[in-house]
Amino acid sequence: MIMSTVAYIRVSTARQADSGLGLEAQISRIQQFSQLNNIEITETIVDAGISGRTMNREGLQQLLSGVAEGRFTRLIVSSADRLTRSCRDLQTLLHGPLRDVEVICAHVMSGLAEDVEFAETELKEMGRRSSDAYKARRSRGQHHGVPPFGKRVEDGFLVDDEQEQKVIQLIKDRRSLGWALDEIRVELKRLGMTGRRGSSVHNSILSRVAAEIYPALKGHAPFGMRRHKGEFVNDDREQEVIKTARDLRSKGWSCQAVQDELLRLGMHNRAGGPLSLSIIAKISHDINIRAARMAEAERKSEINQGELFSSAARGRPPFGKRAEGGFLVDDEGEQEIIAAIKDRRSRGWTCRAIYDELKLLGMRVGLATIVKIVGR
Repeated sequence: MIMSTVAYIRVSTARQADSGLGLEAQISRIQQFSQLNNIEITETIVDAGISGRTMNREGLQQLLSGVAEGRFTRLIVSSADRLTRSCRDLQTLLHGPLRDVEVICAHVMSGLAEDVEFAETELKEMGRRSSDAYKARRSRGQHHGVPPFGKRVEDGFLVDDEQEQKVIQLIKDRRSLGWALDEIRVELKRLGMTGRRGSSVHNSILSRVAAEIYPALKGHAPFGMRRHKGEFVNDDREQEVIKTARDLRSKGWSCQAVQDELLRLGMHNRAGGPLSLSIIAKISHDINIRAARMAEAERKSEINQGELFSSAARGRPPFGKRAEGGFLVDDEGEQEIIAAIKDRRSRGWTCRAIYDELKLLGMRVGLATIVKIVGR
């Protein structure tokens, strides 16, 4: 059987791929190994600038496709960590797609599995060394990573960037005058002030710098309030709605009745719809609705009674009363007659006897009136 041999080469960084140093070293090692062992390489597959941590590599997928099609029966790599940096992934490959392929490692110092295990250990060690280096830089006060807007890294330390500091100062100046973020963005564009990469200043930078002047407020402004220069201030229109709602609730109105009345009066919520029942309940939570309803019922009773008396006063007032200011009040003379009638009735007198007695005393009252008073 003729063995068709493929060489697989990989470098993990774009710098290695561009320089060609990592690629040339692997090619040289594979060529030396193949010459010593009389192996003819029919094809070379390269993954340039891709980490060995992932199996999703174009070159590796091309290799596995060729194996599945039967084009490759032998695989040579300069070292096992070029194929993968994970022992688990290596076992998956060897017992899966590459189970019928002779896999050869040109690294003659160790076997394939040992080489990958070493690579995996080295990968973890690299992470530990990077973490230690980061902690050491922080302990010395040096910056690690991308500098914030307005700063640049110089000898490992953060220093002010003059151009970006001018942008920051302009944002602060305009914001202190009450400018909106959109207005500041337009002003920066008009003055030709840009962000770090020459594009417009990002919204996150505008918000962060502006928040140093007026701290950002979390969440939406509650009903009755609005944002102004980083603070919540009263909204006159919504405050009028709240006042009306509280007045109605203090009269014992239900939330639903208040909502309907506000709609009738043309008072809406922030979006132009009916004020929600939850907001009505919230703004009137301190009102004793039960007491309010009782007080309102008494007030209405007094008004109704006053209206009844006023209505009666427009005709002839009942015996014992007289009209005064549109209302019925006691008439002292007639109240004296009523008292005399009740006194005699309590002693067993008949209505006729009471009538005759009052007539002798000069108290003018009809027999029908006496019967009505006695029957009360």
